[in-house]
Amino acid sequence: MPEDTYPTPLHSASYDTGPFYIKYTKHAKQWKEITLISTFEDKGVDTNESAADMPQRWTIEYDGLEEEDVQILDDFWNNHRLSISFTFIEPRDRPWTGSEGLTITGVKFEDYEDRDHDKVWIQRRIAHLIKYPS
Repeated sequence: MPEDTYPTPLHSASYDTGPFYIKYTKHAKQWKEITLISTFEDKGVDTNESAADMPQRWTIEYDGLEEEDVQILDDFWNNHRLSISFTFIEPRDRPWTGSEGLTITGVKFEDYEDRDHDKVWIQRRIAHLIKYPS
């Protein structure tokens, strides 16, 4: 059974375009998270990485969403939660050239925020996605 695809603007099963984001961030890998650092009395340092790779993270922020857009994102979140993986097609490449980025399988939600908003018809959401090393 093929994985679902995250609903970026060009890849929504609901209609021609998925919800438009206001900010997309492909985070730099934080190698310090897997690097063991030993500092000696003379202030010399020895480092050792505890893994060959580390997770890749993305954050997609939405604001000004109408009910239809919120429904697409909330349904995708509720269908996948934190445990079911999906395919993520980066909405833009890095550095930006106007093309889509990579297609990554096995992506999961790290978190999903239903943010405070001023009006019921203007909603906010933030999706935090993660791909763990295989």
